[in-house]
Amino acid sequence: MIIAKKIVKRISNFFRENKLVCVLFILSTLFYIYQHYSYLSWDFSAYVLNSRYLFSDGTYFESQRPPLATLIIGTFIFLGKGAEYLYIIMVSSLFLYTSMKSADSFFRLANLNFDREFARFVFYFFSLSIFSLLLGLKEGTELLTLAFLELFLVQLFEGKISGAYLGLAFLARYQTIIFFPLLIFSGYFKKILKNVFIFILIIFPWFLLTFVSYGNWFTSFVDGYAQNVALRESGFMPFDFNDVVKVGGVYLITAFFGIVIFLLRMRKISRDWWKENKVIILMFIVSFIIIYSYYIVPFKFARYLFNLILPIAFFSSVFILTLIKEFKRLKIYKNYIFLLLFFIFIVTIIITTGRVYYERNSMDKFFDAAQDIKRFEIGDCEILSPHWVPVSYFTENVYPLGENLPYLIEKNKMILIFNEETLDDSSTESEISSLPVFYRSDEYTFYAGQDINENCSKKYIYNRTYVKEHCKFISERFAMLGLDSLIQKICESINLRS
Repeated sequence: MIIAKKIVKRISNFFRENKLVCVLFILSTLFYIYQHYSYLSWDFSAYVLNSRYLFSDGTYFESQRPPLATLIIGTFIFLGKGAEYLYIIMVSSLFLYTSMKSADSFFRLANLNFDREFARFVFYFFSLSIFSLLLGLKEGTELLTLAFLELFLVQLFEGKISGAYLGLAFLARYQTIIFFPLLIFSGYFKKILKNVFIFILIIFPWFLLTFVSYGNWFTSFVDGYAQNVALRESGFMPFDFNDVVKVGGVYLITAFFGIVIFLLRMRKISRDWWKENKVIILMFIVSFIIIYSYYIVPFKFARYLFNLILPIAFFSSVFILTLIKEFKRLKIYKNYIFLLLFFIFIVTIIITTGRVYYERNSMDKFFDAAQDIKRFEIGDCEILSPHWVPVSYFTENVYPLGENLPYLIEKNKMILIFNEETLDDSSTESEISSLPVFYRSDEYTFYAGQDINENCSKKYIYNRTYVKEHCKFISERFAMLGLDSLIQKICESINLRS
């Protein structure tokens, strides 16, 4: 009872000390909940399916997915759909905490002394941009990854042990491994080794599970790399600066002026120059790493630049806070600036909510297809589709579509084709049109043989890996260096294979 009272008191004190920040948190969280209610994305569906597989006798599992979102949702899977909304609330709360922690740490380390509550509000405001709201939790892991990345950087910049947070960011999104070299800024050699050890300790249980399940420690990580990078190289897309504009929007202007302020400050040479400018230099390095990681990915989507929200929010906050500090007249109008930013946020919420409302029916076709599967009593049949994940979210009997469609029909498998292409579609219109139609709607068509209801191929547990021979796949990446044979031998020995 005493502990509960202390918790309630701390929460009430927090709300009293950070009123407008808490309003931003409540409104953004409500938006994320509404977005998920209105739109169920492919990736989010996959994380839920993985959670059911691990925690609730589910029948579908994708090995290439990093595990953190899956594990969080799976912990509360007994709540059904409620687990997904609880996950959203937890991630949004974590992002609030990390934003405030980041504001306190970054501005102090950069020797920028501002009113703490106002600095927190400004940094959190810029962190909740239109792009952050629309993409933060739409696919499931962007905001979660950024939250742990920020905690990693806070610990790193302050010279504290940071490996655990980098490990958690990695388990949220494998691409954050590109930040691993930043551990060299931990300080002395022993602290670097300690951070590396803790990083490995955090990710070890997941790699052990994949070793036990698939016989290879690197199964999930290599499958993720294969899906997003290695097997997409034939479709390499050039760098598109418009994606940077999508992430930053008008906040790129305020970020630019914040960068100018720091560049002018960095011109002053002093005995403590590195200490005074460490945070700024490292933030530039972080920005470069984020942009570089986007550049090397073959298929480029703006959300791959999501972590750029951090440096944009940091430099934008510096600009606003410096203006208020340097101009006495602006100090008088500080409360009005407070209200102006709050008004801009309200407009941002209205714009993003309108965008979600406009897209609210775009995923209905997958739900409708699932309803037809139940209506035709084919829930135990194996159904193949280019859009297998969003339908399987409802029925768990839809799997990836292979090639040679007539052969699949002969094997009593059902095929579900939507009037919408995916990146992996390989079937031609002529090939599809030759198939026997089972049922056709305005949005999709089921194809199957005549006796499908009596003799359909039955559904099964799907947990195949994306790559078949992982050691061979890894070694092939080093073929140009002539190290493929050595790498394969090392990989096989690690995985206890002769």
